[in-house]
Amino acid sequence: MENLRIEDIQAYSAGYAAGVADMVERDARRRKRRAAAAARRRYFAIQKLLGLLLVVVNIIGVHVMDGDITAAILLVPLGVYLILTKEKVLDI
Repeated sequence: MENLRIEDIQAYSAGYAAGVADMVERDARRRKRRAAAAARRRYFAIQKLLGLLLVVVNIIGVHVMDGDITAAILLVPLGVYLILTKEKVLDI
C-alpha cells in the first residue's frame, strides 16, 4: 500500500460524510412518505366506517320508526357516497 497523503484522507472522509448525509436524508424522506401514506389510509378507513355507520343506523332507524324513511332518504346516499368515494369528504 502506498503512502497516503493527508489531502487524500481528507477527500475520502469528506466524500464518505457526504454519502452518509445523503443516506440519512433519503431515509428521512422515505419515513415521511410512509407516515403520510399511513395517515391517508387511516383517514379513508375512518371515512368508510362512518359511511357504513350512517347506512346501518338508518336501516335500523327505519325499522324502529315503523317504516318512516324521512332521514334515510338523505343519509343513506351520503353514507354510500362516503364508502365508495376516493376523495376526502370529511374534515377530520
